[in-house]
Amino acid sequence: MLIFSGVVVAARITGEPVSLYSRRVRGLPSSYLLPRVAQVAVVSTGMLVVLQTLPNLLSGVLIIASGQVRPGEYIKLSSGEEGYVEDINWRNTTIRALPQNMVVVPNSTLSASTITNH
Repeated sequence: MLIFSGVVVAARITGEPVSLYSRRVRGLPSSYLLPRVAQVAVVSTGMLVVLQTLPNLLSGVLIIASGQVRPGEYIKLSSGEEGYVEDINWRNTTIRALPQNMVVVPNSTLSASTITNH
């Protein structure tokens, strides 16, 4: 929701300078068309960002709600990563491997993996 709100604000802010510019320069399409095109471009870009974030957000909510993986537990993923779960947030899960390396796994990847919870 925060990203969407930022996109709406950015689209409104973008429209005004483009409108002023299109009124000053002769030979450009109507002063109504260019600001709308700029706003649509900003909103389209914002929606792409939201659509890339959404799978991780939903996966994070499902991982936390299911309670099958919790901080402090030792897990092994089908991709080979293994260690203690340090943190689960809305975007990714942090796993502390045995040599004290931190592995950050996107929640969409974690939810698609086969997990062995020791």
